[in-house]
Amino acid sequence: MDDFEAYCEARNRRRTMMVRGFSLLALVSFVFSISSAVVGNLSGLTSQSEQQEQQAQRQQEVTKLRQDHQKKLEEGYLTVLKREPNNLVALDGLAAVRIEAKDWDGAIEPLEKLAKLSPDQSYKVLLENVKKEAKAN
Repeated sequence: MDDFEAYCEARNRRRTMMVRGFSLLALVSFVFSISSAVVGNLSGLTSQSEQQEQQAQRQQEVTKLRQDHQKKLEEGYLTVLKREPNNLVALDGLAAVRIEAKDWDGAIEPLEKLAKLSPDQSYKVLLENVKKEAKAN
């Protein structure tokens, strides 16, 4: 039971860190958007089409940052799994990253391992749902 408690604690810490990271990213993008809008309106030098173009560019930058962050998370989990193929935290994290990216086929393998290794039945339900999504797409 100690291993499971340690796993749950590590999982909660990792999720907390992910939430903090995404919150910080959202906050930075929000502040950036607000500050550039205020400066643009005060100066009166940017037209509405330029503002829309700048907003679209900022949105693309935020999207790219999120994708880069997810790619780094996935690479980290894969590195851990090379050393410890049955690491529940890394399997869970890899599945979560791939699900968030809507990589349904990629999420199946770690979920299958989790369903076999973990007493938590929710992985089996999640695996079934991911398989359905993979077939639908």
